[in-house]
Amino acid sequence: MKNKSVKFITETAVFLAMLIIFQSLSASLGQLVTGSLVNFVLIAACLLAGWKSGLVIALLSPFFAKLFGIGPIYPILPVVALGNATLVAVYACVMKTGLDIKLRWAVSVVLAAVLKYAVLTVGVVKIVLPLVNVAEKQATKLAAMFGTTQLLTAAIGGILACLAVPLIRKAIKRSN
Repeated sequence: MKNKSVKFITETAVFLAMLIIFQSLSASLGQLVTGSLVNFVLIAACLLAGWKSGLVIALLSPFFAKLFGIGPIYPILPVVALGNATLVAVYACVMKTGLDIKLRWAVSVVLAAVLKYAVLTVGVVKIVLPLVNVAEKQATKLAAMFGTTQLLTAAIGGILACLAVPLIRKAIKRSN
């Protein structure tokens, strides 16, 4: 039991460190790059360290982004965490099905991107923004940030994971 806890904490810490490094180094490169890398880390953590690890990182990610000055206004952070958690949950569920591995990846990439996009669009654009007092220009910018761009970054992150995770698994297997 103790070894399982140590392993979970260690693996989660490694992926959290990756997330922080990617967020801090890519902040100046824009949402497309940073968001894609963040989504990659969430998916890789889920698939390599387990869904609980992916979930922890998914929930912490927007708060670290805020610390680096790339996160949205505070009322939106819980919605981003929920969108990230949705992404992780979809991968955790779909990748455990009996579908062919290529089909699992395809379904995961598409379904996770669409559902994360839906959670963020409804949560941010339809619920949070009408409730908070922000200037119309800022509301328009935030709506754009949490619209189609999220669909794209989730899909790119999924494709990156699709390419990298099998290679990482092979490398881990060889090192054991």
